[in-house]
Amino acid sequence: MSDSKLRELERRWKETGAVEDEAAYLLERVRAGDLTQERLELAAYCGHEAAGCAVSLPRSSWDYLRLGMQTASSESSIRTAAALGRSVLVSVDGKGMQGVFGDDFDLVLLEGVLIAIDAWILNPSFVNAQALTAWAGPSSERMTVDPCADLAWAISTTVEHPRGVLTVMERARGILEEAGTPFEFVVAALNSILCPWLLTRQDSV
Repeated sequence: MSDSKLRELERRWKETGAVEDEAAYLLERVRAGDLTQERLELAAYCGHEAAGCAVSLPRSSWDYLRLGMQTASSESSIRTAAALGRSVLVSVDGKGMQGVFGDDFDLVLLEGVLIAIDAWILNPSFVNAQALTAWAGPSSERMTVDPCADLAWAISTTVEHPRGVLTVMERARGILEEAGTPFEFVVAALNSILCPWLLTRQDSV
């Protein structure tokens, strides 16, 4: 009965495209054991509209996202850190942020760390961990003068210390707010990069 109900709810959602129908489908997936409650709730904290409807979460915000990360799994934390870094990279690239943060603002270290952590996420091997460490060293040397390097270093530490995602959030939020980037942009990035993995296990890196 559960499988047939799940298929019916999926069919209805795909026919209507309604948020409420997708929410009902997601809830049934949790009941059927096809989706964990933790992943559903984290998707809601990331601003996924149907997931938020399913768990009755108000519109997402930096504070709600931080709340969601308090109990997130290690893998979810690492992936969230990478997604936040990617949102910063896309948002501030080409905006002339030297005028805001000074001449030390450099996106090269951040991009290098993101490439390395994406590789580690897809294949958490010793070689990929070493590659990430290689980027972390230069980032730590520049972190006191360059907020971008500070963010890059914080992201690199999440592989060994996943709770470091909370520091990543603080650093990313500071840069994005200085750049005048609204939280809705972060939500769009998380929905594109992180939520597909949370809700369907399809990697988007």
